[in-house]
Amino acid sequence: MAQLKDRYASALFDLSMESGRPEKHMEQALLVQRALEVDGCEEFLAHPHITNEEKYEFLQKLFAGKISDDLMGFLYLAVDKSREQTIAPALASFIDMLSLHSGKVTASVVSATALSQKQLSDIGKLLSQKLDKQVEIEAQVDPALIGGFYIHVEGRLIDRTVRTQLNNMKDRLKRGGAE
Repeated sequence: MAQLKDRYASALFDLSMESGRPEKHMEQALLVQRALEVDGCEEFLAHPHITNEEKYEFLQKLFAGKISDDLMGFLYLAVDKSREQTIAPALASFIDMLSLHSGKVTASVVSATALSQKQLSDIGKLLSQKLDKQVEIEAQVDPALIGGFYIHVEGRLIDRTVRTQLNNMKDRLKRGGAE
């Protein structure tokens, strides 16, 4: 399925570049992605006993006049080929491709407690400088962390959690001294 989602995403990306409207396609892809996250939408589209015509009608009601013909064509193609489960992963991959093309990345910041807007803004500015890209921050709270935070961006993990610092200290002590 990974290869298929990537093929769909690449095709959408190529169509978006040919049209010269990648920002508009990004907005539309995000609209579709959010709409499909609503309870039951993906299950409806993937249900084997619901006819393709009913699925087309459903997509028309949701997106007619709101998304490009290319994006609607992708949705219809996925239904035609019984690949409805590929829609969400392909859209996510397409959105990532458009973000990388435009110099934007998303960083996931997970902390033990909620970070203030200023802290998130400071992290975003620092990451933007380091990566030389525009960084959007997605903040999450995980009370299981003892303290601190970690950041996941562009396949990198920046770990500043208390647990990791304690484990590093333990390892240094086992090796026989502080560094």
